[in-house]
Amino acid sequence: MGDSKQVQPAAYRLLAADELGVLRVVEVPAGPKWDSIAQVQKWGDANKERAISSIACSSSDLSPGAPALFAVGRKGRCVDILDAQTGQQQASITAAAPAGAANSSSSAGSSQVYVAAVRFVSAAVDG
Repeated sequence: MGDSKQVQPAAYRLLAADELGVLRVVEVPAGPKWDSIAQVQKWGDANKERAISSIACSSSDLSPGAPALFAVGRKGRCVDILDAQTGQQQASITAAAPAGAANSSSSAGSSQVYVAAVRFVSAAVDG
C-alpha cells in the first residue's frame, strides 16, 4: 500500500497524518535511539478531499504480528478502518449529512498534524 522500510525492533511507532490525507509510519529503534528515528512506511496519496481530521487505534501494541486496527476520520464525514500493520483498508463508513447542514470549509492557510504514539511493551514470563 506504500513505501516500506521496516526498522526492527522498534521502541516506538508513530502514525502521523495531515490535511493532505497521507499517513506516515515513523519508528524509533529500540533503546530508544531517538537520533535514528525514520519514516518506515507511507500509506495513501496526497488528496485534500481525503484530508485526515483524527486517528484512533484499537490497541496499544503495534509490534509486528500484533492484531490492531485504527480508524481514520476524513473530510466529508468518512471514517476508514485500516490494518495497523499494513495500512490496508478493512472498511469505510460515511455518515449522512445532518439536517440543515451548511457546506463548511476550513480556514485557508491553516495546517494541522495528527499523531498517534504507541510504546511497545514486552511481558516477561516467569517460569
